[in-house]
Amino acid sequence: MALLNDALEDEPYNKGMLNRLMQGYELRGEQDKAYKVPKDNAYKFNLDIEWHEKMINQALELGYQALGAGGTEEKDKYFREGTATFEKVQEGIKYLATLPEGQMQGRPFENTPDMILNTGKMYFMMNQPEQAAAALQLGLQDDLSQTVHQDIAAWYLASLQKQGQEDPELLNKLKQVDPTAEEKIQNWTQIGF
Repeated sequence: MALLNDALEDEPYNKGMLNRLMQGYELRGEQDKAYKVPKDNAYKFNLDIEWHEKMINQALELGYQALGAGGTEEKDKYFREGTATFEKVQEGIKYLATLPEGQMQGRPFENTPDMILNTGKMYFMMNQPEQAAAALQLGLQDDLSQTVHQDIAAWYLASLQKQGQEDPELLNKLKQVDPTAEEKIQNWTQIGF
């Protein structure tokens, strides 16, 4: 770890070394320090979707851990940081759409299913069902054969239910691939986060 930190003094933009540093902290069980690495270095990788996805995933994980330990304020802190990262991604996507025709944006910079799902969960667990539904709606698919798309649909339906709304067509489609979906949705809407 000391060697990595020393090397990063000379090469602060070396993503490979930063990833190794995160892995080292994770192996040592220092999840907070592992999360600080992408968070503190996010400005170096503004248009790197994998970097942002990693931050969102870690924010959800640490928020879950805080929730399990009864730390509601700490949960909300991580969830706010994770959802702020998602909002930053949305701004980046909008910015890239303004590029003149013919100018290539480089590597893809777009929402990923995991990013959408995890952001929706964080909004939901912060009792912000409108924002959860808006984020999750970005990931809704007609094909629900993949588990991640089923989860997005289920959390979306739970967010709608929290607002007193419903989408019976989507629920029926989801129940065809996951017969337990309605029960899961009911459980999520009744849990107080």
